Amino acid sequence: MHRVLRAVLAICLTGMLSATGVGQPASKAQAAPLRQETPTRLIYGQTVDGSLGPEQPSAFFVFTGRAGDTVTVTLIVTGGALDPFLVLNDMARTPLAVDDNGAGGLDARLSYVIPADGDYIIQATHAGGIIPPEGGSYTLNLTAVTETAPPEESATGAVITSNTPLLAPLMTGTTLSDSLTRQTPLRLYWFEGRAGDLLVVMPQQLAEFQPLLALYDSAFREVGRAVPGAALRLLLPDDGVYFLTVALPLTSSLGGTFTLTAELGAGLSVSEDGAIDIEYGASQQGSINDSAPQVTYRFYGSAGDTVTVRMSRAGGDLNCYLYLFTTSGQMLAESSNVTGDGTAEIVYSLPADGSYLIAATRTGAAEGTSSGTFLLELRSDAVPPEIAPASEPVLPPDYAQLPLLAYGDTVQGEITPDKFMDVYVFLGHEGEPITVEMKSLNAGTSATALDPFLVLLDDQRIPLAEHDDIVEGVERDARLEFTLPRTAYYAIVATRFDQAGGNSTGPYSLTLSGPGQRTPATAGEASTSPLARLKATPLISDEPIQAVFESAAALYTFTAFAGSLADIAVTADAGTDILVILADETLNEIRSSNTGALTGIEIPKTGRYAVLVAPRFGPADEPGKGYMIALALAGTTEEGETTAAGGRLLVYGDLVNGAIDDDTTSQTYTFAGLAGETVQITMKASNGSTLDCYLELQTADGTVLEANDDIVAGQVRDSRIVAELPADGTYVIVASRYQGPDAVPTSGTYELLLERVDNKALIGVSPVLVPIAYGQTLSGEISDEQYLLFYVFDGAAGDTVSIQVAHTSGNLDTVLHLYRAEGAQWVEIASNDDSPTGGTFEPMLSRVILPQTGKYLIAVHRYGLDREAGTGTFTVTLTQETP
Repeated sequence: MHRVLRAVLAICLTGMLSATGVGQPASKAQAAPLRQETPTRLIYGQTVDGSLGPEQPSAFFVFTGRAGDTVTVTLIVTGGALDPFLVLNDMARTPLAVDDNGAGGLDARLSYVIPADGDYIIQATHAGGIIPPEGGSYTLNLTAVTETAPPEESATGAVITSNTPLLAPLMTGTTLSDSLTRQTPLRLYWFEGRAGDLLVVMPQQLAEFQPLLALYDSAFREVGRAVPGAALRLLLPDDGVYFLTVALPLTSSLGGTFTLTAELGAGLSVSEDGAIDIEYGASQQGSINDSAPQVTYRFYGSAGDTVTVRMSRAGGDLNCYLYLFTTSGQMLAESSNVTGDGTAEIVYSLPADGSYLIAATRTGAAEGTSSGTFLLELRSDAVPPEIAPASEPVLPPDYAQLPLLAYGDTVQGEITPDKFMDVYVFLGHEGEPITVEMKSLNAGTSATALDPFLVLLDDQRIPLAEHDDIVEGVERDARLEFTLPRTAYYAIVATRFDQAGGNSTGPYSLTLSGPGQRTPATAGEASTSPLARLKATPLISDEPIQAVFESAAALYTFTAFAGSLADIAVTADAGTDILVILADETLNEIRSSNTGALTGIEIPKTGRYAVLVAPRFGPADEPGKGYMIALALAGTTEEGETTAAGGRLLVYGDLVNGAIDDDTTSQTYTFAGLAGETVQITMKASNGSTLDCYLELQTADGTVLEANDDIVAGQVRDSRIVAELPADGTYVIVASRYQGPDAVPTSGTYELLLERVDNKALIGVSPVLVPIAYGQTLSGEISDEQYLLFYVFDGAAGDTVSIQVAHTSGNLDTVLHLYRAEGAQWVEIASNDDSPTGGTFEPMLSRVILPQTGKYLIAVHRYGLDREAGTGTFTVTLTQETP
């Protein structure tokens, strides 16, 4: 929770942000007796194993750090009764930071910013100091994020450069070898495929180490996975970019080297639609040619049945080939032997009761060249299961009068003040992935233009899924993606946000897509950039996003100028380590870190970038873990340096000052934006200035997109532009004065603010820093909508202060933190949960001596930042005590 809070606090700073872990105060920690003659020397990135017992109660390690390095030490128990405990000391053996359970469970992890160049000592021991007689074994890992290490040196640290990329292209048809360790437990490989392509990833058999293999689509939804040691065989459901993850099979695994071969075969179609039913003991004749390269058969079997499928050439030059699938598209087996006479055969033991599909085709499938007739035989020693005749579902009476859609259909409708929804019906089958897209046809024309909202109902009118904005607050069309749980009729409710309570109206189009199909918006994409085909969430500088890991990773994107500096910080639930990968638009890795932070990354060229974040163990981790990601972009280090477009670089949220006079009749600024973003630019004359403001928004080639003279013609002479950006790229703001034919030249100073519309403050977090002074008591309220509040005051070095929170209503359990400003960071001084005097949930910090003169921040939030900690009102009192 403290790591999440630190990222929230980081957004309260002006200027460039840098989310840095700060070690906990350790004034009470004492070093255990030294039993080693000399501490073991470590370097960043090193992992060591060891054991502790009554005769060796502590292990000591020494490393060299540089000022500004953020080091992370992790101590994990691997056997015995050890309860890991960590202490970080300077060379005088003064404790600097301690941790007991920071890595989750009994495991320990601490992070600390090195204050000065020199050597530091790590003590690994047992919590409480008295080790049980049986002792225990451990793994200790030291990593660091370094501010100044050159790329070629960072391979030994926590930041892994392109010399050892964690994200790399998957070259099908080749053999891939690499390794996984506890420091690097996850690697990702990407490739592009087409709907129906067959992916086969085969691990080296009989290897001592077998990784966990899983496949994800362009939105990082899981397509399928294989148990360690087994081949991953999957049909690609759609055209697009896919990610193969190779991970430690368990979070407790130690790792090893692995070797994989990956093949991407020609397109196949696997669907029950049009499949020919066949039973045990039966045979069927068919033909394969260029217009029909595949014939699909369906049969029913029971768990444990051993089936033999044999396909023999009957005519032509046909080279027979067979595949066995589940009805959901999971490949179970392919031809185990192909004889010289073109015969193919599969022998397989069925894993479960149900229906299965046989794809009878030729070598190369759709890309093959042979053709001819064949005989297909299905044999088994098992008794054929008794299967009730298949029948189509019955259309529910409630749906009988509604419009019936089929996959691929697009219809149009309209939401009006008198009709807030339309309902459509379609027939779907178990396991089919569907996409429903509802697009407003009057978007941006008025404040009440249609804001589409979709709901999917089953045949009992029970809601299964819903969707509002494709990109919250930016792209208000709705796109619902869902895998159908059973064969039935389903209803699509096309409506507006807030449904009956909403007020948006207008025409719309609705498209239903089934397996292997794409909505027109996606199908129409024509870009050579893999990043453009990812379903990634836009990241905006200084606008953190809270989310949960619904799969093994999440994808984000942002646009930045060449030479600008990027900080990316991800904080997560306690005990969860985060992998962050920054890549360019071709998905070439630029930098990665297993500490959850990338700082001071210089952007190599203007354009779009991808950010991939994942829990440390990827698919081996449990889904549902919460995290927050924050991006901070800043220009180059020289104030006011111009960009290639000829103006000073701005990012969203920047407020700048300027002056217009007869010598300087305009000022230009540039910023990077994404297609579909709505920006607001406000130019206001300073107090006492007579300037009549004028604004233009231009593309990089000088095309004027929008212009504004007066916000309110003849009354408010400041200027404001609100515009939706048409494409990714660089934009130019021209700040000037009105120069019309009736103009009287004006001069003066101004303020200019660049904002992204709908840049909502972090949900639940007050965006305001409330001033508080010594002797003052202020009131506040914690609710489900706002559960974290900030107060700021000025203090002098040596001041002794006390801060007390008193609950005045509700059922609150609050936590109190005190921070000092240090450059672009807030550094925690002290915190308290329950009253130190006991008996209440009211926190208090008593007689804290301020270390320096400057700004201080008080944070009050409910315990755990969750709803179970209650709501209510409180007061916070700041007191300067007598020394």
